[in-house]
Amino acid sequence: MPLVRHAGAVFCGPWSPASVGDYLAGPSHVLPTDGTARFGSALTVSDFQKDVHVVTLTQAGLEQAAPTVAAIATAEGLAAHAESVLRRAGRPQGG
Repeated sequence: MPLVRHAGAVFCGPWSPASVGDYLAGPSHVLPTDGTARFGSALTVSDFQKDVHVVTLTQAGLEQAAPTVAAIATAEGLAAHAESVLRRAGRPQGG
C-alpha cells in the first residue's frame, strides 16, 4: 500500500478478491480506468446525488472576508467580482 499513489480500490492479499469489493465491502465494480484514478474514485451513491452548497455570512463576516476575496478576485483578473464584494461590504474599490 505505501507505494500505491492512484487507485480506485486496492485489494490486498489472497483473501481479498475484487468480488468482495463488488458485492460486500463497499467499492463498486465501476472503478476509474485509463489513469483517471489520479482524480476520480469508484462509483458510489454520491455520484447520483446533487449537492447544494449554502453560504451564509453575517455583515461582520462579509466585512472581514471582503478584502481577501477582493484580492484573490483581482489576482485572477476578475475585477467585477472584487468590486461586487467590496461594494456589498461597504468598502471603496481597492480598500
